[in-house]
Amino acid sequence: MRQNFNLVPYDLAGIASRVGVAVAALVVLSQPVAAQSFRMPSTLRYGSGLIDVPVAWVLPHMGVTGTFSAMALSSENPVVLNSEGEPLTKTDPEEFSKTVMDGSIAIGIMNRLELGASIQHFAPEEDGGNMLGAFARLSLFSTDRFGVAGGARYVTSPSPFGAGGGLAPGRLGYPDYRLSDELETNLSPYGVATAKLLSSESANLTLTAGYGIGMFAEGKDLDLYAENATGGIFGGAALHLALGNGRLVHLMGEHNGFDINAGVQADLGAFRVGAFAHGLTGSGSVADGDGTSTYLSQKFGVVASIAFPNKREIVVTRDTVVTPHSVVTRDTIVTADTTMAALDLPAETRQILEEMVLFDFDRHALSDSAQAALGRKAEVMMADPGITLLVEGHADERGTSPYNVALGSRRAAAVLAYLTGEDFGLDSMRFTAESKGDSEPIDPLPSPIREPSRNRRVDFSVTGFTEMVDTTITVTHTITETEVVTHTTVITETETILNTRIIGAPDTVSMHTSEVSNTTETVSETTDTVAVEVSDLGVGDRGPGSVGAVAPASAAAAADVAAWRSVRLTWRVGQAAADLIVPRGR
Repeated sequence: MRQNFNLVPYDLAGIASRVGVAVAALVVLSQPVAAQSFRMPSTLRYGSGLIDVPVAWVLPHMGVTGTFSAMALSSENPVVLNSEGEPLTKTDPEEFSKTVMDGSIAIGIMNRLELGASIQHFAPEEDGGNMLGAFARLSLFSTDRFGVAGGARYVTSPSPFGAGGGLAPGRLGYPDYRLSDELETNLSPYGVATAKLLSSESANLTLTAGYGIGMFAEGKDLDLYAENATGGIFGGAALHLALGNGRLVHLMGEHNGFDINAGVQADLGAFRVGAFAHGLTGSGSVADGDGTSTYLSQKFGVVASIAFPNKREIVVTRDTVVTPHSVVTRDTIVTADTTMAALDLPAETRQILEEMVLFDFDRHALSDSAQAALGRKAEVMMADPGITLLVEGHADERGTSPYNVALGSRRAAAVLAYLTGEDFGLDSMRFTAESKGDSEPIDPLPSPIREPSRNRRVDFSVTGFTEMVDTTITVTHTITETEVVTHTTVITETETILNTRIIGAPDTVSMHTSEVSNTTETVSETTDTVAVEVSDLGVGDRGPGSVGAVAPASAAAAADVAAWRSVRLTWRVGQAAADLIVPRGR
């Protein structure tokens, strides 16, 4: 007799799937994650997020938020259904209005998980009762700029108001007997990603996108419930503005799978307040714009939240050891300086040359005093061949203008004849003569006839002379010292990180002592002049045709003169020349 054995094979596929799930969980849990790099707003029902959609980042470890919101609903012509879901004809339509309220609390676990609970509707059993919920979000990957997370939210069904069959929770958070339990909206799993696109000290821009089922997608085929449904895709953007002192303002826009919403929320630190508009593009009607559905109408609400995030305090104790080092170098600099200054004509000499001579009425003959004045001029001009003069003849106001011009010319000619004559023999090329007639009187009119008058005169102006050059040569010894001070700085820091939690006492996260830096830097470089010795090699006035003999002023100056090679330069001004000694260098 042959006996058959029924061998039960191992469920290799089931074992493999369990191992795969375990390995995937270990990989996810081993990924580095970071909590919110800055405080995200509080949503109505999902903990951290925008208005009605979650984000990928989670609360920091043991950070807690509590949120309360209220939203006003209204419908001018609501649709009434029977127990089978068929619309009834209304004989006395009443406007529907309601304020729905939500409350939630969330807590962060290990910078990776955010857990929370919610309550909606706040009503007794006969009015639909409370709708209780719970939510969780696990950070799968998170950095300061990008995060990916998976989560879910569960909401209990409302009481059926005594109607047959159960009801499904709707997205507005109040019992609606038109939503049967055929809608699977109790459990809403989702995946979401958030990225920080722009970041500065005063502003951050974040974008969020995700996909979910349940509350994110169910009911898209109901005319009264959905108008712009995306089939579970949701997303939004937020601009986070820093106001200083830890305060933030969040400007938000989103699509939760059915509605386009916008809102603003002010984060004042421990307290957050905001307002929002829900269903901005809703038409408020199913067919003919008759205001039949609150789901399709525009709604407004407010939100308030109290937040207890982790307060991370870093205490740093710094120990600095500085080792100074100084290096001094000495330099000796020898410079030679030659200064030459042009000297003007001496005032006494100019006064002699520009002294006027006077004439009698209607005469051009030279008086004895005029000849004496011209003799003094001639002596000066013979001593300096470079002097040139402008000679101007003048007459008083009597007579015609042509006559007076001619009289002025005769007086100037008489002066030139005397200076260039045989008594002095000056070169006529050194003079320029002209007549002003009676155009430039000096004394008041009328001019006296029998007394001297400066209106009957010859003026003189110096138009050229041999310039005098004053030359000074000095040698300067400058001794300088340059001190360079360097510091070798070793900085050691002891960093203590302390976390203050809403639950439990503050604890020390870490204490670490490390050498922060070991640097050598130049802290100062100063140059001081230790001594300056000036040797005067000579000072002299050079005149026309003279050669200045420069004598050393001291033995040290004589040594400087011997050490310097010299070359003779000729300085020419007009017709005169002066020889200067200038240094050429060592």
